[in-house]
Amino acid sequence: MPMTASSIWNRPAGKSDAPVDQAPGRARSFASACMALLLIAAGLGFATPAGAGESINKTVLARLTIAKWSKVEVLGGAALIQVTEADIRRGYLDLKEPTTLVVASNALGNYFAEIVPPGGFVKALRVSVDGRSFAFGAGGGGVSLRGTARAPSRDSFEIQYRIFFSENVTPGTYAWAPSVTVTVL
Repeated sequence: MPMTASSIWNRPAGKSDAPVDQAPGRARSFASACMALLLIAAGLGFATPAGAGESINKTVLARLTIAKWSKVEVLGGAALIQVTEADIRRGYLDLKEPTTLVVASNALGNYFAEIVPPGGFVKALRVSVDGRSFAFGAGGGGVSLRGTARAPSRDSFEIQYRIFFSENVTPGTYAWAPSVTVTVL
């Protein structure tokens, strides 16, 4: 198999065996090594003129693709929520503490976040991010997130939740751990 940037440094966004902090350095090191090899090859193969007074012009084209990566941190937010009789009569609960989503990436700050609420007591969900509101069913849904237009980027997004209850919910304490998956676009 030929050695390419994708065969050496190929990992889907958000998934990694290596710490994310090493990703930009590895990609940059690989790119530097490729460029050095191209310059050496050009120097060895094309530096000597074929004859007196003659010159040779060659063009070397190279293409390097660096795989996108991201690291996602979910900060804050309630781990447990208390559902009261008044909440059930109203039909929903607004979570007071927002969840902060911090995304570090080597891309230009365009992301897609899929949010899936825990099962059982959620009938629907309203998610507010950056002044925009999205309505999801019990299966969750996705939102586009726009961060900074530079790479690498470190963007944070504040997420507010309104939880609409299923018919069988009773007062009590519930675990609140929605699944959040971020994809770099």
